[in-house]
Amino acid sequence: MKCLENYFAVPEAKQQHFIPDSILKNFCLNNNGRIYTYSKNLKKTWDSQTKNTAKMNCFYNFKTKDLSIELALGEIESMIASTFQKILNNQERLILTNDDIGSLINYYYIQMHRTPSSKALFSQYLKQDAKQSIQIIPEFCKLQNEHNNSIEIKFNESVIYDIWLTNIFQISDIRIKSFLNDFIITIMVNNENKLIINDKGYASYHAFQFFPISNNIILIFQNNKLLSNYVTDINSHDLTHLYRFGKASTYQVDWYNSLQVQQASQYIFAPSKELLEFYTNPLNSQDVFKDNYKQSAKNKV
Repeated sequence: MKCLENYFAVPEAKQQHFIPDSILKNFCLNNNGRIYTYSKNLKKTWDSQTKNTAKMNCFYNFKTKDLSIELALGEIESMIASTFQKILNNQERLILTNDDIGSLINYYYIQMHRTPSSKALFSQYLKQDAKQSIQIIPEFCKLQNEHNNSIEIKFNESVIYDIWLTNIFQISDIRIKSFLNDFIITIMVNNENKLIINDKGYASYHAFQFFPISNNIILIFQNNKLLSNYVTDINSHDLTHLYRFGKASTYQVDWYNSLQVQQASQYIFAPSKELLEFYTNPLNSQDVFKDNYKQSAKNKV
């Protein structure tokens, strides 16, 4: 584990992004720093600067102690942003290193666990599975004790929240190479600048997870463990086989966007108001999904 003193310091900034600002900026048109948001609950659309979007007050700060994982996530985001920038700038001649691929896998795991919806699911899981709770709490106690000697753990909402944060930190510190062969990553490009992203940062379909990283690029993670032809004897020193490039057609973009809308917890973010109006219209979304379901499923991505 990394040193708590360096990675758990509480930042001055209280507003903390659950979708990285470096990702949201990639959805802005003409690099204007503004993005459109649609709320499924309010059924309203508005535009704002990315720095004021997809964020919550003290979201990554512990509830029971003066600790935070915000700085740790920021450091990881900087490394991941470097890989994303390479993808955005070198679409025709892209060559990813082992470290780049590791960054993509890291992003996959962290983004799936760092959002408000994942926190709610984690809390529900802990409450329902006492055995798992007992297994996780000792690690939480260990981290707390390293910082502040002994404490008495009472299983309440604040403690559950801090266990969730501890779990995210542990995920960020895992040996990514041990997970590399679990995935094939497809980098799909469509130059219509129509891709949108939801408040989870991804959508799922069977063995595939779809992570938009800009308004024209989406990363598709194929989880080999969920496939019958999973291969385990891959050379772990040569990772070039783990990613591939593809061109996304208009129907595929429509299908990806429909998944983002359907699986959003509350918010959808897009380059323009018109895109949100189209994809959040229930009739349009249903028609798009029905028209493209069979072909998308057949093509897998």
